[in-house]
Amino acid sequence: LLNYSNYSIDPIGASLMIIAAVLYALHLLINQRVLYEVPAPTVTFYTLLSMSLTVVLAFILFKPSLPSAENISWWPLLVLSLITFLSRVTLFFGVKHLGGIQTALLGLGEILVTVVVAQLYLGERFSSVQWLGAIIIFITLILAVFDKPMPRNQSGKGFLHWLNPPILK
Repeated sequence: LLNYSNYSIDPIGASLMIIAAVLYALHLLINQRVLYEVPAPTVTFYTLLSMSLTVVLAFILFKPSLPSAENISWWPLLVLSLITFLSRVTLFFGVKHLGGIQTALLGLGEILVTVVVAQLYLGERFSSVQWLGAIIIFITLILAVFDKPMPRNQSGKGFLHWLNPPILK
């Protein structure tokens, strides 16, 4: 096992990771509410449109110079765009049909794909602690498959009650 006593935790980095996790969870909750009434491809379109506008705005604000036309390879950009589209549309279909919690748990599979690609393509090797983490993620994915969704209790008025879909009569 690795000795972690020589490492210190960066409080700003740790805080940003916690904030990112909370925002991701809120993102899933909001999308679960939106997907109650809107088809997943429509949500994907508007999400990707918003993402594109954000990137264009950042590009305009920071005024970077474009590379020369002969040095540009469009294939990586097209593949990245396709992968981004597929990941968003499958996420939204998952949230719509499985719910936010199971989709978040199954989303951990992305980490396993990254680990396998790093092992095969980049020649990475993991420590025993890292393998233990991969095994825990794999077990979580298996448990998520067998989990049964619980019936919703619409009677509560918690902080995020506005995210609950309307009650049909």
